[in-house]
Amino acid sequence: MKKLLIADLRRIFKGKGIYVLMILGFIFPAISALIVQLSGLANDVAELGDLAAEVFNPVALYAGSFNPTQNIGLILLIVVGVLISGEFTNNTIRNKIVAGHSKTSLFLSSLVTVLTYVFVVVLVNSSFTYLFNSISFGLQPFSDYFKRGLVAYSSIFVIYTIMTLLTYQFKNLAGPLGLVLGIYFVLMMISTIIFSFNGGTGFKAKVLFYIFPFLYLSGIATPIKLEWLWATLTNVGYLALLTTLGILLANRTDYK
Repeated sequence: MKKLLIADLRRIFKGKGIYVLMILGFIFPAISALIVQLSGLANDVAELGDLAAEVFNPVALYAGSFNPTQNIGLILLIVVGVLISGEFTNNTIRNKIVAGHSKTSLFLSSLVTVLTYVFVVVLVNSSFTYLFNSISFGLQPFSDYFKRGLVAYSSIFVIYTIMTLLTYQFKNLAGPLGLVLGIYFVLMMISTIIFSFNGGTGFKAKVLFYIFPFLYLSGIATPIKLEWLWATLTNVGYLALLTTLGILLANRTDYK
């Protein structure tokens, strides 16, 4: 598997795609920060009320940079979908099997490659978001960013693990992408309704966030108090479960 993984990683870092996304990961936060500065929002946010203060602050904007349906998040999801599905449309998977690689190695190599790709791009985007908004709004305690980061990165990994697992079953782009976005949007709408209906307080309002911590990425009607330890450990559990399931399904699927 080591040689296979090295070859897969070398392929993505030799390509231009990851570097284009890294540049976009700088451009999007820079444009957002420029708008904040030109509009004077950084100086006037306190006068706009508590709601605006909750939305337009460095920690909230940092958390929002992980949203998989906004700006670079959606672009990244599509690009990664194309990257994984290309293994099947170009018969790369079949060639790897003929070369003697096991199906377990194929799935794990693809998963590690995808998560590495995603981590690099998201790290660039979130880091510049943190930097520019800290300049605009001032620094916040690092522990706030650390907790948000743990939940956000583990949530992103869960989403892309699901994407990889589904692509290995559908062997195309449309099915997995449609399912991931569809399920995410449906859960996001349901969680927003439940959260708002219960006034944003109590267990009932947060129940879906306990079950599906990646909903914290939506940034819409999410709990102010982050149950970061529970969310992170739950995501780690999902990662272990999904990886195991992916291996089992991969070994039962005919890729020839």
